[in-house]
Amino acid sequence: GVPPQACLPGNGSTELIYLIPRVFSLSKVLVITPCYNDYLRASILSGAQVITFSLQEENGFVLDELDGLIQALYNVDGMWIGRPNNPTGTLVTRDIMLQLVEAFPEKLFVVDEAFIQFVSEWEEESLLCSLPRPNLLVLHSLTKFYAIAGLRLGAVISHPSVIERLKEHKEPWTVNGVALAVASLLLECSPYEARTREIVSRELTAMQKAIDAIDGIRVYDSKANFLLCKWEKTQDLDDLMAHLLRHACYVRDCRNFPGLENNFFRIGVRNEEDNRCLLEALARWNPFTS
Repeated sequence: GVPPQACLPGNGSTELIYLIPRVFSLSKVLVITPCYNDYLRASILSGAQVITFSLQEENGFVLDELDGLIQALYNVDGMWIGRPNNPTGTLVTRDIMLQLVEAFPEKLFVVDEAFIQFVSEWEEESLLCSLPRPNLLVLHSLTKFYAIAGLRLGAVISHPSVIERLKEHKEPWTVNGVALAVASLLLECSPYEARTREIVSRELTAMQKAIDAIDGIRVYDSKANFLLCKWEKTQDLDDLMAHLLRHACYVRDCRNFPGLENNFFRIGVRNEEDNRCLLEALARWNPFTS
């Protein structure tokens, strides 16, 4: 349902993340943290000053302090946010996002929906098909949901005037022919999409319940295909990481994310057998054998 003039493909969403702040010459941007690091890096490289608005651990990293966010928006030119957010998996509702976009027409809102297709009823929640607005840019990556990361294919959706401005500055020939050919085939993947969402929803619920029952690990609600967790059994996450590696399991160490330095890690939801192996390894940890 997106008209061609409102869409610009890129070499993954990463190319577009770096293109946007460069084109719009933002002097001061707001970044919701913890977040995907390239929002900060792309802004800094373009010369922007970065102001962070931190999601709080005690609130489950849910954005529930809108008054503070609104006050912060008065002092910036634009804002980055992930929906669902990586690495927390939390999701700011579509209605709240549109209220902010309409309340601040002079601010640029860059919304990254790389993981939106994992959300139940995602078409109703996504901003991809909302009315194009000159101050709203929606990023999407086809490679996450369809597991084709090596093809490097993403896009930005916005008002046609914004897309034209981006085109003037975008490097040519960044999207390869193989990626474009595969993109057209994804229109025929409805059975895969339904099955994937069903499996992820079921396994996400089962894993969250199982991890919640393991002493020393705190797990947070997620709308994506991953779970953010906190290791509390020892003082050092390396204890868990070493244990898991000995059991042929690997999770994402999140201590390099601002706000997650205190022993946070992220688990990707896989198939039932892989998830069971990880859960057994997590439950098997003890200080005398690990």
